[in-house]
Amino acid sequence: MARWGPRGRRLTWLADANHARQPPPGRLGGRAQSGAAGDVTAVPAPDADAATEYDPAQDWFALLEVPGPDEFAGTGPDGNGISPNIESQGEWIRSVVNTDGCTGCHALGNKATREIPEGLGDFDSHLAAWDRRVQSGQAGAIRDARLAQAGRDRALAMYADWTDRIQAGEYPTTPPPRPRGVERNVVVTRSRVTLCLCPPGGPSSGRTCRPGHGPPGGRTRR
Repeated sequence: MARWGPRGRRLTWLADANHARQPPPGRLGGRAQSGAAGDVTAVPAPDADAATEYDPAQDWFALLEVPGPDEFAGTGPDGNGISPNIESQGEWIRSVVNTDGCTGCHALGNKATREIPEGLGDFDSHLAAWDRRVQSGQAGAIRDARLAQAGRDRALAMYADWTDRIQAGEYPTTPPPRPRGVERNVVVTRSRVTLCLCPPGGPSSGRTCRPGHGPPGGRTRR
């Protein structure tokens, strides 16, 4: 489903019908066959708010407000909450946000990450929710250790503030550009993805974890 919103905002819905969540009205159902041609219907979004739900994750992630350059080097838990070992804003971004941080594994900014899912539990604040979130799953200890090295409280406050502002109604104000030229030819390749955090011998359950039908691995693969 391709949709065009206010100010020429491009909205795209391409999903497997069996895995789609909260699909827009009139979405195409069923599985596409390899090599088959399909008709795509353009439907305008009802308003700018609805249009932003289809914006790229990175546009939502751009709303994150990282500590300013003047907050480095950090002054520790009794100061600004940033580790004294983090000496620059760039190092903070690398350690907490980008390469060595969350985006190394997660598409931060998508609906699943910019909001707090109900299944995570009930919390008094988004700060408490993010505190619980980073400890969840197989990689919880890894995430928690990473934040502790950089400044856990400050990192949690940063992500909680991001979710607070989005829930209060903040959204990306610059629409994604419309596709031009060959960009209008859309090719989507989808494959089943497996996240594996098992040791090389496979998980303790005895079932071998094979990411993408490849050999077992001892580190995260996606």
